[in-house]
Amino acid sequence: VLEFRSPHVGFAMLADRKWITMVDRREVLIKRLVVRGDLIAQCNVSTLPDLQSGKQLALKSFQNDIRNSLGKQFAQFASASQYVTSQKLRVLRVVAVGRSSDLPIQWNYYHISDDKGRRAAMVFTMESKLVKRFAARDRSMVNTFQFLNRRQPTRAK
Repeated sequence: VLEFRSPHVGFAMLADRKWITMVDRREVLIKRLVVRGDLIAQCNVSTLPDLQSGKQLALKSFQNDIRNSLGKQFAQFASASQYVTSQKLRVLRVVAVGRSSDLPIQWNYYHISDDKGRRAAMVFTMESKLVKRFAARDRSMVNTFQFLNRRQPTRAK
């Protein structure tokens, strides 16, 4: 397990060394889980606009956002839950299933927030047949997630 820091996106977390960073820009981090040469899953992490301090997104609203973003790919929700991490971050977790390019897909969506209103979204995407090989690797990443102070862009001289 390695610590991964993304000052561009504004977070740190622990991740299995099998997660390869594909993109690390201010708007998104994309990692891919490759095991023995096989692409198992992709993880996209992005920060979201802050909410007013003390406000939280409701689980039902998060599910509606997911249903709308997936559109015709969406079939059903497999599960939905919420909990608080040891870092005192509130986590909404929703698992959705559907189809993309005629393949059965599972999406594990996470909405992570703190009492200051900072928020991040994580989505793990995998073919349904690879869920067992994925083996809940998302949970350790989410449970070690921490917000960082975002690096402010500097002007070129």
